[in-house]
Amino acid sequence: DKEELMQFARAHGIENMAACYHKLYNGRSWYSLIYGVYSGHSKAVNSLKHLPDQLNISSPWIQKIGSIQDIINKRNSDSVKAIRVD
Repeated sequence: DKEELMQFARAHGIENMAACYHKLYNGRSWYSLIYGVYSGHSKAVNSLKHLPDQLNISSPWIQKIGSIQDIINKRNSDSVKAIRVD
């Protein structure tokens, strides 16, 4: 649920550094939180290793920003919307 995701970001003080986007995944509505953009894979991995425990509860993963942009651009319709959290 979008509102739960936004509340999670606010509760952990990352609302100014995060955004979420909506997509259909396996026929279901899915919201993902985007936190951080890094200049390379190794920097993203290092950041992931140092996330506070409360941000690790959802099993975060690294995804190329280009793939997220592709999803948003490909489905540039009502089914996918980028949403700023704050």
